[in-house]
Amino acid sequence: MELTDYIKSLGDRNFALSQIEEGKIDAEVKALIEKLPGASWNERVSQAKVILTSQPVLEMELARPLPQDVADEIIGLARQVFEAKNIILDIKIVPQILGGARFYWQGRFFDGSLKTKLESHKGEIVELIRNIKK
Repeated sequence: MELTDYIKSLGDRNFALSQIEEGKIDAEVKALIEKLPGASWNERVSQAKVILTSQPVLEMELARPLPQDVADEIIGLARQVFEAKNIILDIKIVPQILGGARFYWQGRFFDGSLKTKLESHKGEIVELIRNIKK
């Protein structure tokens, strides 16, 4: 296991960082941090934070949770597409998007949510409903 795997297991980098800061980590993660350079535990925790915050993050908003095998597939694809060895997939559940996904990658945004697609076709949907009434 690597520190980036720890984030993956929690699904949120900020939450993982707070767990490390508060010492709410299991023995395996503690052993990883103890191997980092530094004279004290606090210095090694600081080093862990540097490592974790330097990894590129693909933020993904979904209406509901993904199975782990699908998340792993997305990470693998993102590593190929973005030519990055370590990418952290930060999944946030946002039921308001209804379905699909929204992605944030290094300042860029892509909206593939069902909510946005429905809103963009609102006029067509209204017209269809009016035609049904006729």
